[in-house]
Amino acid sequence: MREIGKFIGRDNQSKVYKHKEYAIKVFNPGCDKTSVFYEATVASLMEEIGLPVAKIHEVIKIENQWAIKMDYIEGMDLGECIKQDRENLASYLEIMVDLQIFIQQIKVHLSFNLHDSLKEKIENSNFIDELTKNKLLVKLNNLPRGSGLCHGDFNPFNIMKDKNEYFVINWIKAANGSQEADACKTYMSLALIDEEMADLYLEIYSNKSKKCKQDILEWLPILAVPILDERKEEDKDKLLSWINTI
Repeated sequence: MREIGKFIGRDNQSKVYKHKEYAIKVFNPGCDKTSVFYEATVASLMEEIGLPVAKIHEVIKIENQWAIKMDYIEGMDLGECIKQDRENLASYLEIMVDLQIFIQQIKVHLSFNLHDSLKEKIENSNFIDELTKNKLLVKLNNLPRGSGLCHGDFNPFNIMKDKNEYFVINWIKAANGSQEADACKTYMSLALIDEEMADLYLEIYSNKSKKCKQDILEWLPILAVPILDERKEEDKDKLLSWINTI
């Protein structure tokens, strides 16, 4: 790929470059066009609502790869802040939880409901047998659909700190759904890298949202399924252990 700017980060689906005052998020070859436009649409909608997000400028193609051009946010992600200032972990997690609860309470209709997406992921999974799939689908059917605004991948690495402002990035998995499910996804993401942080997050979220920890953790076996094929090999035993609690 031709030089488009300074490389500044990556995730499972894309690489991000800084070009002048913009960030260019370049998606992997073969990335679904619909997903790219969905992220751009959702982020633009969040901007209109007034949420702190990077302003989207355009969706473009760079050497046959889809890309989103958006404002570049100075500063660092909250994960790096925590790494550099671990003694203030609780304070950072409180900021994160306040932002998450604020987002979850926004009334907006998106194209997808998390419940439906999870059902499809379970049915199409190649990592679990049919009996386990059926048990998970029964459990999912008994869990609330919800209508809250769920970021879908809310964690410290998707929150940028610029001076005293915090911006939420990477909206590709956003959907309407259960707030408990959204919190459980955050807990799961943290638990795979830092159990102490995950447990503290769960305590803070439960206290601030007035939601029962057990109601949040009920979603663990369901939410573990979609990320089985996204995580490193060493994470899979833990993900399967959550699934096998069904």
